[in-house]
Amino acid sequence: MPEPENNLYTYLKTAFSEREWAYSYELTFNPKGAFIQWHGYIPLDSRSEDNQEVVKLSYGYITFIFAEKKSPWMPENTYVILPQKGKRGFEVSYVEAVLDQIHYQVNRAYFQVREKARGRGKLTEVKLSDADIQASLVNIKTANRFDDRELRIEE
Repeated sequence: MPEPENNLYTYLKTAFSEREWAYSYELTFNPKGAFIQWHGYIPLDSRSEDNQEVVKLSYGYITFIFAEKKSPWMPENTYVILPQKGKRGFEVSYVEAVLDQIHYQVNRAYFQVREKARGRGKLTEVKLSDADIQASLVNIKTANRFDDRELRIEE
């Protein structure tokens, strides 16, 4: 294992402990990657026959995996976050940008499902694109929070 200050899982545990929104995420680790899973109840509105609004709850989850490469064992509807080109590990600033985007995109999808879809939407509407991550990375650099230390899954 890498030194604690260069270990991705150790860094993520600390990063999550500092974020008030992290209570709805579960963080796990195995030698193949670091797993972040959002889980919770999604309010879905529906109308009864007498046109009264009834709120139903649907349980949902989304999984994000920091991994060095994609593997066939990874389940569907899983977002795999790979190291930046030419790197074996993950730069701290890149990890921070990904966490910002995970939180933003999960919230966006949650409210879209609740407000727009009226029970027909799916939480898999989350879009975690490289362009969005790069935009967050630019914001981190602009705010002088850039940190190029490389975090590793395993040595």
